[in-house]
Amino acid sequence: MFLLTLILAVVIRKMKESELFWVIAWPGTVVHEALHYIIGMILLARPSRFSVLPEAKDNIGQTVGYVDFDNIQWYNALPTGLAPLLGIFVALFLAGSMTNEFSLGNAVLCWLTASILSQSIPSSQDFKVAFHSLFGVAVYGTALAGFILL
Repeated sequence: MFLLTLILAVVIRKMKESELFWVIAWPGTVVHEALHYIIGMILLARPSRFSVLPEAKDNIGQTVGYVDFDNIQWYNALPTGLAPLLGIFVALFLAGSMTNEFSLGNAVLCWLTASILSQSIPSSQDFKVAFHSLFGVAVYGTALAGFILL
């Protein structure tokens, strides 16, 4: 069942240009944007607007969801921008609840897990936020390197 979930996540990701994409990917979009919001709140990035409905945005075209922030700084840009990666852990938790038998409950769980997994990849806009400050990237990179070397 887990292999089917991975395949479905790739299929959902490839459907980005489809008009049905936002419906199929919606649970993952909610998790993706909620993780931005939560990490942004914790790190004082001050989320100001939040949406999980598709709409046109001037600078990036069509979007299926977004969170705007009023206080992106060197110390919160990288974790706030890359927060959707935490969705992988949410997907793994859900995947652990699946059984190998086919049932409606497992099918729904497979779809939810695949949707979350497919939306756990940060968008190009997310990377712009994450790498907003090279100083912040250097600080986090140095901390990570120190942690690995210890």
